[in-house]
Amino acid sequence: MEMGREPLKDAVILTDKYTYKGTWKTRHDIWKKQPNIPEKLSKYIVDCCRMRETPAEIQQLMKQTMFK
Repeated sequence: MEMGREPLKDAVILTDKYTYKGTWKTRHDIWKKQPNIPEKLSKYIVDCCRMRETPAEIQQLMKQTMFK
């Protein structure tokens, strides 16, 4: 899978349209995709490393969309 190693059959598994689960050594993770992120918030996340302060409107979108 990486650098010539054999892929693990249960390393990353797509369980449904929005959920992945995976195992690495003794760590088990589940990732859920948020299907309804506004374009404005998505653009902010991509550009966030360039900004020093987060606008209040973006903070509100994060609270409403990502942290339920």
